[in-house]
Order: sequence, then C-alpha cells, then structure tokens
Amino acid sequence: MPAPGSELTGVITEWNTVRSRLKGLLDSVSPSELHRGVFRHPVSGWMTVGQALAFLSAHIRHHKYQLHSIRRKSGL
Repeated sequence: MPAPGSELTGVITEWNTVRSRLKGLLDSVSPSELHRGVFRHPVSGWMTVGQALAFLSAHIRHHKYQLHSIRRKSGL
C-alpha cells in the first residue's frame, strides 16, 4: 500500500520525472554501447540496454498483476 498521505498526483509527478531521466539516459547511449552489459541482475546476470528494458517492462506488468489481485481480494 502507498505510504500514508501519498497522493496520486505526487506519484504521477515522480514517475514522469523518472521517465524523463530514463529517456535522457537512453538518448545518451551510443550504438556501440547497445550490446554491452549495463545492468547486472542477481540471478540472470548481465543484460544489455534492450534486455534491461524488457525485464523492467515484465517486472512492472508483474506488479500490475499483483496490485489487481490485491484489489480483487480486498474488495476495492
């Protein structure tokens, strides 16, 4: 559950800031760096930029599923 006093507008603002920073980071990656490991997952090991983004997308979908399940079970 969100921290007490959390407002949706604050979460949206924070998410937009993070997305903007991620875009800036991705824009700065040169083509030669696209095949290098940039993120080390503790189980999967090194991932390229594309692999890390795919992992992040799947991870977010997983949390979305978890939130849906929590809402359904709590009657929200």
